Amino acid sequence: MNVPTAPARVCIAEGCTTTISRTSKGRCRPCSTKRLHDDPEIVARRAAARIAYHAQPGVKEAQRDRLATAIANLSEDAIERRRAHARKVVAERLHTPEAQAKALAKRCEPEAIAKRARSIARKAMPWLPDHLIETYRELTRKGTPKDVARAALEPEIPGTAAHTARVLANFTDAQRIRAERERAQAY
Repeated sequence: MNVPTAPARVCIAEGCTTTISRTSKGRCRPCSTKRLHDDPEIVARRAAARIAYHAQPGVKEAQRDRLATAIANLSEDAIERRRAHARKVVAERLHTPEAQAKALAKRCEPEAIAKRARSIARKAMPWLPDHLIETYRELTRKGTPKDVARAALEPEIPGTAAHTARVLANFTDAQRIRAERERAQAY
């Protein structure tokens, strides 16, 4: 008795002729992996998941401990192999004129300069929120002393006594204005 056989299934990716199993969803493994790595939406989702995982408390410490344990358990010849490999990478890749020029070009990009400026500002003025840094700079450029500029901006910084006083004053003024308006409209 002749049993009819189903025709062999082929990967649906363009240009691929690999046969796939009947349980496959349409692509062979290499084409499926390539599609996952080429899709910007999937790459962004994966990056967001990675960032969320590393933001969890204790993850970085656990990884640091695992790495310290692994390094502590390395044999002397393994440590020497790693050092030799690092020296080779530095000599052959990082200290080449091309790599130096690439690193210099990357440091001179506007995004890198802005990132460095933000980092320096964060270290110099940890008390100041990011959205007020430019205002603070404008005040100090015009000749305002730093302590006066800080005092001028404190009502805008949440959590300070000046900010709380400003919010309460605004609320009190709004209540007073509403009461006056209601009194005037009552007649």
